[in-house]
Amino acid sequence: MKKFLHTCKSFMSGKLSASFVLLFLLLAGLNLSGQKVYTMLGENWVANGWLNASLLTNTYDVSGYLISSISQSYDLVSTSWKNSSRTNYTLNTDGTTNQSVYQTWNSTSSTWNNLIRSTNTYNPSKKVLTTVTELWSVSVWQNSSMKTNTYDINGYMTNTLNQSWIASAWRNSSQTVYTNNPNGTVNQWTNQTWDGVSAWLNSQRLTFTYNLSGKVLTSISDNWTSGNWVPYSRVTSTYDGNGYLINDLTQLWDAGSGTWKDNSRSVYTNNSDGSVHQTITQTWDATGGTWTNSSRLTFTYSEPTGLSEIMTGSGFSVYPNPAEDVINIRANKSVISENYMITDYSGKLVLKGQITGENTSIDISNFSKGIYFLRIGGRSQQTFKVLKQKSN
Repeated sequence: MKKFLHTCKSFMSGKLSASFVLLFLLLAGLNLSGQKVYTMLGENWVANGWLNASLLTNTYDVSGYLISSISQSYDLVSTSWKNSSRTNYTLNTDGTTNQSVYQTWNSTSSTWNNLIRSTNTYNPSKKVLTTVTELWSVSVWQNSSMKTNTYDINGYMTNTLNQSWIASAWRNSSQTVYTNNPNGTVNQWTNQTWDGVSAWLNSQRLTFTYNLSGKVLTSISDNWTSGNWVPYSRVTSTYDGNGYLINDLTQLWDAGSGTWKDNSRSVYTNNSDGSVHQTITQTWDATGGTWTNSSRLTFTYSEPTGLSEIMTGSGFSVYPNPAEDVINIRANKSVISENYMITDYSGKLVLKGQITGENTSIDISNFSKGIYFLRIGGRSQQTFKVLKQKSN
């Protein structure tokens, strides 16, 4: 779960709203249960239409463990995806992440450049004990920060200590203290900063309530101001009859009126198995009294093995998979004339074209053996992983 959250945080440039945190916790649960997030397409609402912005593509090994995540940004001039960053994971024999390396793409030299490396240790229950983060500087890895987790006898997290590497020693920076309900759900966590001498100072607090199924109903954020906890934000979650999340409403505290004011919301549409198909984030226009689209995330999934002989999308099917010489696209009239492109594992474009009829064949006989990504469509892009089985 931490592995996937790290990926999402990188994808969102570290700026996660409380509702996005809830979304990613839900998606992380799907990853743990075998439903693997394969792609996450980010779009922005521009001039009354959705415009491609970012694309995250995950790759799993044959055991279903995440081994790579590539983030790309959409270039409006060339109307193509450009590499932005990637995270590669090395795993322990039990599937836990031993180390992750975050790299950024240098378009001038067409190379991936090291930036951040994180190394984990675990307790016997496979819970993360420590995470040491290093920065790539002058061609060597240098200590930057360390996170140490503490658990109670039930295995519930009670404390996360963050330290920074200063003057060749680990120095306290911040900590998060957790209080848990008897069933292990988090009742409250409090974030504190170190005063540099001998005391922890309150900073932020988050308090959760749950429904009878153990799903989060509300999360209220308070800031420590002038010796008191002052309300800041509240997220209220709504579920359908199947228990699937369908709405997260974020409100900000208005001190003047002493009431919660609408700020933003995330509206979810789900697949039949409960996995999230799409979430649309909207902002509240208090003047017009309306919700305005802001951003949209669309998810695709793959099974732990990552491959199926016939892959289906909205209006078309792709086969065979694995493939040796040809990939076939069978499309209905609604997607004829859509563009497609194929990239290799590193994100490099190797072929592009257009769906010209109900049956389109793509010659891949000259491709090297390996994994490729077939992306079909523009604004409603769908992505499939294809294994090229025979070498050229």
